[in-house]
Amino acid sequence: MRLLLVEDDPTNQAVMLDILASAGLRADVADNGQIAVHQVQARFTEHLPYDLVLMDMQMPVMDGVSAARLIRVTHPAEQLPIVAMTANAMKVDRDRCMEAGMNGFVTKPINPDELWRTLLANVKPREGLGRLQPKAVPAEDAQAAATRDSDPLLQALRASRVVDVDLGLLRTTNNPTFYIAMLRKFAAGQQDATLRATQALAGGDAAAAERIAHTLKGNRPAQCRTCC
Repeated sequence: MRLLLVEDDPTNQAVMLDILASAGLRADVADNGQIAVHQVQARFTEHLPYDLVLMDMQMPVMDGVSAARLIRVTHPAEQLPIVAMTANAMKVDRDRCMEAGMNGFVTKPINPDELWRTLLANVKPREGLGRLQPKAVPAEDAQAAATRDSDPLLQALRASRVVDVDLGLLRTTNNPTFYIAMLRKFAAGQQDATLRATQALAGGDAAAAERIAHTLKGNRPAQCRTCC
């Protein structure tokens, strides 16, 4: 399956690529909508078109809605499915996706089961699709299971009841080592998000503040029970 992942945040990129890899899938990555438009056109020129584009909504340079509209000028929805990835669950945001010509959406943080259903519903059969079978993904080994159940950080988070550890593990393919790495990366990268959003609002840049909040909400690798 030829996939294009359009996402500006490195943590979200890593999580998405890991989820896809758990099913034997790989994806090209575009850091913003402008790059995505160019990559889509390049792959069609090479006669290796993408089977589906996973498109974040809010990105610098060019957002996902604008990119989808440009792609739709030359590539109709029945030819190239575009699925929005959004932390915004409001109907108005979903309507914007549909109006831009997208085929559907998945909510961030990504639930792997929802992603698989979306891929199955939107990727159409073509010559060669599925000819190369991906290597079987090994079942969880004993070491990973032991880490999941006994790691002191995960135990402390479970005891705090602030973070839904099991949901976080589900969203990182039940890989405790990867989950902990994403938690640390999230904490390091987002610890000043509130300050940056406040400064943006104080400077009159509401768009930047909204983008910071969107990234914070869609970036979290574990569900916060109290605020998210």
